[in-house]
Amino acid sequence: MSNTLFRKSSLDSISSPEQLNDYIKVSNPSVWVILAALFILLAAVLFWSFTGGLPGSVHAKGVISGGSAVCYVPAADAGPVKAGQAVKIQPAGRQETISGHVDTVAPVPLSAAEIAADLQSDYLSQALSPGGFAVRVAVSVNGAAIPEGTLLDLAIVTDTVRPIDFLLK
Repeated sequence: MSNTLFRKSSLDSISSPEQLNDYIKVSNPSVWVILAALFILLAAVLFWSFTGGLPGSVHAKGVISGGSAVCYVPAADAGPVKAGQAVKIQPAGRQETISGHVDTVAPVPLSAAEIAADLQSDYLSQALSPGGFAVRVAVSVNGAAIPEGTLLDLAIVTDTVRPIDFLLK
């Protein structure tokens, strides 16, 4: 049986007596740099997954009325909405996001007819009514002058979830 797996020159160089004490080069430094970078990236992702947070939110359409924002959240989604929660407000046609917080949450859902009577405008009731019963939520706008009657997209931040919880559940 012949040993043709390795070249003769390679076998001769590895078996020569003057090279028996030399170290075998397993990898070059660039491999170690890549491994270190991957380890640092993994450590950063793990740190963020335990200490960071992803916001859970309820989205609704709203309007500026009487200096504050009013929106109607579908009754099925209104359970986690509470007074004092943070709100991200984006006026229609603008790219900026304004912060605010929930002032009041109505205790009883309203029908589409009650929403139309509350807003006193068929256009606004069609634009804001999510269909079916909805809960009226009043939101105060922090430090921004938005013209009366401006339509809004609102995101009410209801909770914050740690990213690692997605893997542990």
